Amino acid sequence: MCAATVAVVAAVGAAGYSAYSQQQQQGGGGGGGFTEKPLKGFAPTKGLQSYTARLLAENATATRPTLQEFAESGGTAKFPIKDTGFSPEEAAQLGMVDPHTGMPVPFVERGQSRLTPAQQVFLGQQRYREGGRGPIAQFGHETMLETRAREAIDQPGVGVATSGRLAARIGRIQKRQEKASKQLRTGG
Repeated sequence: MCAATVAVVAAVGAAGYSAYSQQQQQGGGGGGGFTEKPLKGFAPTKGLQSYTARLLAENATATRPTLQEFAESGGTAKFPIKDTGFSPEEAAQLGMVDPHTGMPVPFVERGQSRLTPAQQVFLGQQRYREGGRGPIAQFGHETMLETRAREAIDQPGVGVATSGRLAARIGRIQKRQEKASKQLRTGG
């Protein structure tokens, strides 16, 4: 930088600092309206960070075998790392379980050319939560409603009248499920 540019930058910086200092002395807060907002973060990164921190803390005193110990063991000596496992929140953040239901994710196998019913339900529930209203979203949503109704019937203390209403509701849900399932089979 040339000397003139340095002088201008220094003058602007000094003037800005002077104005900020005066504002602070006069009881003005805020510093020009700047506010800091915490970011939520990328869920898989958060999950891996907390798992790694716990893994490192648990194995802080573990030491790897020396070359001599490795040779004496015939190549079987291992680094004694104790796996701490994932917490439910970490498993959800990493996509190992569904973050909304806690159920296992029905992953698609290599070479699979069609979704299984469990995979269709999982995808449908996800799409329904995101605002989708197609046949797969409807199928997933209706299956979730049926599951909840069946769980409600199995609760202790459910009266006969309530049980009858829930059974009728399950019948209506199953009709809507069948309609969505037909649309899925025909591609419409």
